[in-house]
Amino acid sequence: MSLRSRNGRRARLLRPGNAAWLFLALSGCGCLAAQEGTVGYWDTPARKQAAMLARIPSDDAGRLALLRRYFSEFGCTGDSLKEQPVEQGSSNLLCTLPGKFPMPIVVVARYPASSARNWPAAVALPMLYHALVAQQRHFTFIFAEACDEAGERILMDSIRDRKRMSPYAVIAIDAMGRGSPRFFAPHGSAWHDHSVRDEMEAEAWRIAKIQGWAVEQQAEDAAKAADAVVFPSALLEEARGVPRILLYSATGSDGLPEAFHRDLDFAAFYLSAIDLQLDPFEHMPE
Repeated sequence: MSLRSRNGRRARLLRPGNAAWLFLALSGCGCLAAQEGTVGYWDTPARKQAAMLARIPSDDAGRLALLRRYFSEFGCTGDSLKEQPVEQGSSNLLCTLPGKFPMPIVVVARYPASSARNWPAAVALPMLYHALVAQQRHFTFIFAEACDEAGERILMDSIRDRKRMSPYAVIAIDAMGRGSPRFFAPHGSAWHDHSVRDEMEAEAWRIAKIQGWAVEQQAEDAAKAADAVVFPSALLEEARGVPRILLYSATGSDGLPEAFHRDLDFAAFYLSAIDLQLDPFEHMPE
């Protein structure tokens, strides 16, 4: 279920651990009056989702320009939206949603025209930014459109080189709209990787159960064999040493608007929930 405010935006709200949607009041300006401990996010109308998916520039420069426009239309402007030069004229695009704590959660997708599966994942990031502005967030979120492998490497190096702490987690988005949502959380050996990764995986299971989806998490080799359309996925390679998870769908079928809507809803629900579930102080490095 959903609520529509006077400016046309809709909000989805859920209290963690409860499968029932909660209705909360929206003010005339369309602001969300959410209760503490409640998961809330804006829902992009299906018609707008379909329009954004349908327009696919044929070259990377056109895709980057259109993604910048989408972020701007959803309110990510000024210093919050920046291009990050990579090489040979290519760039990453970074949209930052400030939270109460500077420790960032990075949400990354690729936008190049080299793969047909890239565009739905890339165009989902502006929608996910729009979803999360419904509430004040605990973590700072960085929505990163990476141009390629070099772009991902420069992205992660730049974040790690900041004077503030390294990313708390990386969430990669890939191959959306092909079937039921799936996720893959590789193991790692960082100081907080095991515990945070386990929390991130548990939250994905919980949301799938609430929504009634038969989500299947497999071992790495099995996942690669079952989902050849996605694997090998290099989206998580540059995030080694950071808790990470891949949200995707892969059945081998062409992307469908209905499947994309479901995948986007899962991702928005997931990002909103882990913002509440993860503790920024519990896993500080020594």
